[in-house]
Amino acid sequence: SLIFKPKNIVAILLSNKDSKLSIISTKSVSLDLESASTEDMISAGDEAISSIELSLDEGQKIEKTIFSVPYSWSDNEGGIKKERLSQLKKLSVELALKPMGFIVNIEALIKYFQDKEGVPLNAIFVEETTEKVYLYLVKGGNIKEVQSGEIIEEVEKAVEHTLKKVENFKDLPTRIILLYHADIESRQQNFLNYPWTKDQLFMHLPQISLMEKGFEN
Repeated sequence: SLIFKPKNIVAILLSNKDSKLSIISTKSVSLDLESASTEDMISAGDEAISSIELSLDEGQKIEKTIFSVPYSWSDNEGGIKKERLSQLKKLSVELALKPMGFIVNIEALIKYFQDKEGVPLNAIFVEETTEKVYLYLVKGGNIKEVQSGEIIEEVEKAVEHTLKKVENFKDLPTRIILLYHADIESRQQNFLNYPWTKDQLFMHLPQISLMEKGFEN
């Protein structure tokens, strides 16, 4: 599987034996997805795949691939936007991959939480890139609204300002889940210390959760 994240691309080598998937090897390569060209994606993908191929037996090669893509790449009809689909097709040709399909990162994560907790998820996911924050507001296990905002000062302040643009929620979910950050525990502490209730965005301080490094595997 190739996972496209805001700041890197991750290749995961999966083995399917007796109807069970197991992870054999993973490799992450830095990539600023917002500014990356198709050639940048091909280069990073090639580096990541070449690394995990070292775990294969002699004579074996990787072909079958599942793409895991950002929510912003999906269209309103359950597919991938044309310009992104064109990039994935070129990447597949250049790297000799046979796509089996794709999943959307955030949708897969929501399903993971629901399977784990056994109840529909209500939460705000915070995804951070170099210059922006993306907020995915989930109610009853479905994405009801997506908002983005520029990071000018602290990330927490950018999230606060972006939450003020939310239109489809009378009461915001009081659970914030942080994604993809090099120093995630420090970021969690900053979120815990932030005065979220000062502008009455929340009735009480929200619960701040984080996803550990490698959770997407």
